[in-house]
Amino acid sequence: MLSLTRRTGETLIITAGEHTIEVTILQINGGQVRIGTEAPREVNIVRKEIAGRYPAKQQA
Repeated sequence: MLSLTRRTGETLIITAGEHTIEVTILQINGGQVRIGTEAPREVNIVRKEIAGRYPAKQQA
């Protein structure tokens, strides 16, 4: 696992093949961090604790 320190307004960029995902720290309030994500429509982004509710897409 990569562990990074970021401040409000700073962004991480994740590239996977042809996809680029941006994760921005929007707000830090005590023990909570609010993040925003930008990704192509074909990339699914869900919270890990509910990921099992969404079946993986079938690959052709």
